[in-house]
Amino acid sequence: MKNIVLIISVLLLTGCSETSDNHAISNREHSIKYPAKTALTMSILDTLGPLREYKRSEYILYCKRDSYSERHIEGLLIQIEEAILRIKTLLEMDRLSKGVHLIMLDSREEMGRLFGHNYKGLSIRKDDLALFVYNSETRPYFRHELFHLMAYRVWGDSKTRLLNEGGAMYADNRCLSYENPIIVINKYLLETHKWFDFQDLVTDFQEKVSKNDLIAYFQSYTLHDA
Repeated sequence: MKNIVLIISVLLLTGCSETSDNHAISNREHSIKYPAKTALTMSILDTLGPLREYKRSEYILYCKRDSYSERHIEGLLIQIEEAILRIKTLLEMDRLSKGVHLIMLDSREEMGRLFGHNYKGLSIRKDDLALFVYNSETRPYFRHELFHLMAYRVWGDSKTRLLNEGGAMYADNRCLSYENPIIVINKYLLETHKWFDFQDLVTDFQEKVSKNDLIAYFQSYTLHDA
């Protein structure tokens, strides 16, 4: 049984622009406001080099030319639309008041060069920006990071990461490429007495994350699944 936790842990934790005339904006997009690119967003785009821009009703997606993301663009656009719809349902939102900027990166190392840490995904709420790593070994965490951006629109600043991270885990509800696995993993963690005390998790989530971020994040999911 210990091997199961080890395998899960390893898998999870290893867990400029040119517009294209071929991707026209539909009529329903004209009413939404697109936030201006902040200095940070502009700096990242300039660093990445030649990009292709895909503008949709509630987001603008940036992919490097000839990248893995651009070669799989149709699937990415479908995933993003699905993620936004799911999060709207969870947060009981009719629509986004303004769009978001989404940037695709090739690798966790590229993320590390930009931010000093090899994240698989990153959301920067006050810049209306999220970045995602996508390659043959890493899926883009659209549901997770978009939840952070969209929840901020509804909730504002949260006093604890527990609510935000638990909501993002609940919105994603995937492990690697598997759908709906988290309740099974949590069942295993509970039955093997690996969960943190719930009161401790609520009162000091960050301290529990520092002890074992995998268990803290997965356990936070259960607060939204109750």
